[in-house]
Amino acid sequence: MVTRQELEDLDLGTVRTVTDGWGDLMTTAHAAGDDVDRSVMRKVTSTQQGATANALTGRLSTLRDNYGYVSEESGLIQDTMAALVDELDAAQRSLKQAYETAEHLAGFRVEQDGSVSFPLDPPDAGVRPTPSRHDADGSSPTDDEPSPPGRGRISGPSAPRSTAPGSPATVTGSGSPATAPGSPATVTAPGSPASASAPGDVDGPNRRTAQGIYDTIDAAVRRATAADEKFAGLLRKFTAQHDYAVTGATWRDVAGDDRAAVAADGGDLRLDAIPPAKTDPLKAAEWWKGLTPAEQQEYLALAPDRIGRLDGLPAQVRDEANRVCLPMLIAKYQAGGDRNDEFGKLSGFTAIQARLNNEMGGAVPVYLLDVGDEGQGRATISFGDPDTARNVSAFVPGTGTRLSDLAGGDLQRAKNVWMAANKADPTQSLASVVTLDYDAPQVNTTDILNDPAVMGTGRADQGAVNYDHLLGGIRAAHQGSAPHVTAIGHSYGTLVVGKAATRPGGIPADDMVLVGSPGVGVQHAAQLGIGAKHVYVGAADDDPITRLPSKLEGASILRTPVDLLTGNIPGAGADVGTAVGAYLTHPHQLWFGQDPASSGFGAQRFAVAPQGDVFTAQAHSHNYLEAEPMSQKSLGNIGKIVTGHGDQITRQAYR
Repeated sequence: MVTRQELEDLDLGTVRTVTDGWGDLMTTAHAAGDDVDRSVMRKVTSTQQGATANALTGRLSTLRDNYGYVSEESGLIQDTMAALVDELDAAQRSLKQAYETAEHLAGFRVEQDGSVSFPLDPPDAGVRPTPSRHDADGSSPTDDEPSPPGRGRISGPSAPRSTAPGSPATVTGSGSPATAPGSPATVTAPGSPASASAPGDVDGPNRRTAQGIYDTIDAAVRRATAADEKFAGLLRKFTAQHDYAVTGATWRDVAGDDRAAVAADGGDLRLDAIPPAKTDPLKAAEWWKGLTPAEQQEYLALAPDRIGRLDGLPAQVRDEANRVCLPMLIAKYQAGGDRNDEFGKLSGFTAIQARLNNEMGGAVPVYLLDVGDEGQGRATISFGDPDTARNVSAFVPGTGTRLSDLAGGDLQRAKNVWMAANKADPTQSLASVVTLDYDAPQVNTTDILNDPAVMGTGRADQGAVNYDHLLGGIRAAHQGSAPHVTAIGHSYGTLVVGKAATRPGGIPADDMVLVGSPGVGVQHAAQLGIGAKHVYVGAADDDPITRLPSKLEGASILRTPVDLLTGNIPGAGADVGTAVGAYLTHPHQLWFGQDPASSGFGAQRFAVAPQGDVFTAQAHSHNYLEAEPMSQKSLGNIGKIVTGHGDQITRQAYR
């Protein structure tokens, strides 16, 4: 228990120095880990190969993980101690305020034992008078002010009126007729029959003032004691392991420490000040910029799962936060086994972590802009810094995509876009983003046309909101002049892009690339809000999705009572057969609107070389963003568009 004297003598300056020391350790460890990742590792991977180089890379990865662990834990300790300092500071200020109140009232004193002595009120005291104050030298403002008839002392907190012996509220006084002069006369709690045993009205204004002073002191000591006990218990949880291996158990421990800190918050750590998810990116950016560096580090350490997911915050900040969250998510799903992991999120998170490790020290820095486990899992990754890049592209994959796919093919496709853009114009800085921030429809191969997730727009509507936030965040966090932003969608991802473009306010993109599209929800490119000449379409002739369910395929037969029709495409199978309805009157009408590759849509169609896999899933996946030479025509054209040279694309005739 904290005593009044301990609270009075507490040197908070020393405690603040210790707190700042933990913050310095957090910053130093983070900088060291970043240096290992972006400097040392880069030199090793660019100059060394073989078993020795691989072993060194593994050791450097362990070192980086250790720095990350130290940074996160020391940040949590700093935040916890900062909250403790805030509580103790408030308690100490309250105590000192009580002292000052007593010092400025005539005859009031806080005694060495913590009791409050005061002049007893005269018997005829009615309305509470304004307490007289002494001048700085201790003299009374009026020389003829009468001396008080006796003194009282408060030595316990306020309590309900009671005559019970030992009531905590007691008043002692001298000069009572019932006692010898100078001896203490105890008056029990206010309202008891014994109240008349001392001269003066013990319920008078002086007594109430003294009681208020004592209660303030008592509350300050109780507040300090509560803070001391709460935060001491929390700090004891921050125990370091005894080896250098940073494992899943390590990150589960970190996650537990983080939860404990939040649970003990009680408002002390001001977590309610963090903007909620999907806050307007401009407002989130403004909030972050309004924080001091110390406050930014505090929030980053205590709530990485919230800071890392705020569109509008700097990419470096989000990357730092999410690289802490990713191993925590892996540890969480490792501990739970296969339970509640229908969509293979553990394999997805693990694959993303492995890919990030492989990219360490590479020529293109990689930023983990988002990661989460809601729905089928979430992740957004950027090759290059979107905050400083002159050209930024953001790619949305489509049907069938899971986190494991993102870490594999789609992440590589985003890197391919970066390389193609760099080839198209090596003078400009670049960032190529890939995002899975919606539950992409998972293909039911037995009945795709009756699958509302695949054939409906609900998933796209969900993804459009998040995609719009992402692009808005890229602009809000960007440094210097506004970047040139290109929205890229593949397959069902083109519908996500189209839905984002038709939301109120439009899409914050300059150009749009739609590849392998089944339609984007509009009949004409002009309806996408950025000008038809800024909408570019790639559609391979052997891609069944871009021709499904056009009337050009014909051979349709009635399928179900819900007015769906299906036909046959050679080599495609029934799951990717054509479907048309009575409302489809145009030969280039697709399921989600006009065929973007048709002349009636009004976009610019660029050349895509077919792979020769007639109407197969491979043709749908491999035609557009794969490494050369597989997608040489398509990827080369996309690189030109991303760098603002859309006028240089190789064109292809409309359908």
